[in-house]
Amino acid sequence: MNNPKPNYPPLRYLSPWHRVSRQLADHLRARSEAVGAPPTESHLVSYLGSYAPVTIGRLVAVFGHNKSTLTGMLDRLEQAGLAARTPNPDDRRSFLVDLTDAGRAVAARIRGQLEEVEAALDTALGPDDRAAFARIMAAIARVAGAPAGPTDGVASGPSTSPATDPAGAHADAAPGPTTTTNSTPHPNSTTTDPTPERE
Repeated sequence: MNNPKPNYPPLRYLSPWHRVSRQLADHLRARSEAVGAPPTESHLVSYLGSYAPVTIGRLVAVFGHNKSTLTGMLDRLEQAGLAARTPNPDDRRSFLVDLTDAGRAVAARIRGQLEEVEAALDTALGPDDRAAFARIMAAIARVAGAPAGPTDGVASGPSTSPATDPAGAHADAAPGPTTTTNSTPHPNSTTTDPTPERE
């Protein structure tokens, strides 16, 4: 005997959010590859271009990758000559991750791609749209129990201030790889790794 299929109402916010996140990630990944960025690590290269040197623990906190996954990504970046890990002078039990000259050149190209997408969105959106976007992002942060981030200021238009990362929650980076294919987010798709910063 077959169980009847649940007749759930559509998710008004999470499904569209998941779908547009995948669309944006795919679009940015293709653009990053076009400028020579590694397809599965471009988000790391972009972030390191703004905030390096950083600890591996910081990268875990920002991107939510577990340490084994992150280690594999960093291995590939080092093999490609884009990044390097060095002992942390403030804690000999941990390492700092920085970009090489080649890595910084790739990060600059990725940043250019991101700024082009930002400019296109800014052209398509008006002040009321940006104000609504800021309210939506603030509401999501409240529901998720997260601190309000720099997106609270998007209503005033594009930011020209230097990159800052006060809480590790604002990644100036292309979205990372997306592996889910369902239009409804998996309940465990946003898990974070509480590993402390020491490696």
